[in-house]
Amino acid sequence: MKHLRTYLGAHGIEKVSISYFVMADLAYYGIRSMDLPDVPDFRAVQKLDCVAAISVTNLALKPRRYAGLEALQPMARIGYSIYVYDFRRRRPEGGK
Repeated sequence: MKHLRTYLGAHGIEKVSISYFVMADLAYYGIRSMDLPDVPDFRAVQKLDCVAAISVTNLALKPRRYAGLEALQPMARIGYSIYVYDFRRRRPEGGK
């Protein structure tokens, strides 16, 4: 979690949607988070508007729940256990 916190801070990411194998107190590490919803297919991925962090253990143990991530390359790998994906929707300059 320390490495994830460092990564998020270095990239100006204030909040992350997360699915982590071990339930840690993310607030303890200074990580603002919410649960990553199920992404069983690419349509579900297209609905996301967040940065997502998921443990490789959850990817392996819950393949149907996260099948929409299967063909995607993470934007980062934190250590050997966390993949980070950027699904934020880009808004035009000055847009809300």
